[in-house]
Amino acid sequence: MIRLALSGAHGTGKTTLAKALAGKHGLYFLETSVRKVHTELGTDPSKAMSFEVRAKVQEKILENMVREFSEIPSKVTQTGFVADRSFGDLVTYALNDFDGTWCADWFEDYVGRCCYAAGHFYDTVVILPPGVKGRTEQEAYKGSVKEPVINKFHFLLMGVHHNYQDLYKNLGVILEGVLDLEKRVEAIEHILTETEKPQTGSKVYH
Repeated sequence: MIRLALSGAHGTGKTTLAKALAGKHGLYFLETSVRKVHTELGTDPSKAMSFEVRAKVQEKILENMVREFSEIPSKVTQTGFVADRSFGDLVTYALNDFDGTWCADWFEDYVGRCCYAAGHFYDTVVILPPGVKGRTEQEAYKGSVKEPVINKFHFLLMGVHHNYQDLYKNLGVILEGVLDLEKRVEAIEHILTETEKPQTGSKVYH
């Protein structure tokens, strides 16, 4: 059974790719939404937040994702599921904002809970590189989409997943410049079968 979570910075095409994989392979599609949390809490992800507000947002996002992943078993077929976000993304959000004034104990506990969830709910993670074009002004609600900010997040994300790769059966990366949807689907198919073919634009870590 496929238990796959996609991971990547804002605007990398996670949801679009997850939907394509789900449609092709009959997988259950789990759509997570950070926007719902910000709407509920009345926060703006594009603006700076105090520690108290950021921690509240992070906790709510983690709570929602754990609940959503927990509900998957009653919905999936034998083929499995694909989610459009990983718990590694949450760790990276927190790490990206950590400036030394945050409560270190809270941060360590939060990362620990994210890692536990990652090891419990899925066994394959695929990281998407920055580069998908065509974002609209409305999508800017998700946060800053400036290239340096996105690249910083991506580098942090790669480090987080490599640091915790023992949690996964497979950790794969879609190579930079592979933007065509069909080629991305093919790249993930090779990652899921633990094969690595440069022409498909995938890289597998063991």
